[in-house]
Amino acid sequence: MKTYTLTGVDHNILVNAGQEMSIVVTDPAHVEGDYNPALWEEYQAWLAKGNTPEPYVEPVIPPPATVAQKLDSMGITIADLKAELGIA
Repeated sequence: MKTYTLTGVDHNILVNAGQEMSIVVTDPAHVEGDYNPALWEEYQAWLAKGNTPEPYVEPVIPPPATVAQKLDSMGITIADLKAELGIA
């Protein structure tokens, strides 16, 4: 079963058909490369049946790791690093 999801890019809708994903371009003037009108027509037919696409969800970008977190991920403490560098 195909699902349609709005994207964060104007004129694009993501189509998820299991292992295959594609983009429906809603405006041919904004196409880079080949335009597939069949995908647009299929999407319009899907909408005509009363379906609505999933909303776009802004991805959560985690804050950058601190130096201590980076060292910890390598199994090193700040104290270990200071000792190795001869810093008091």
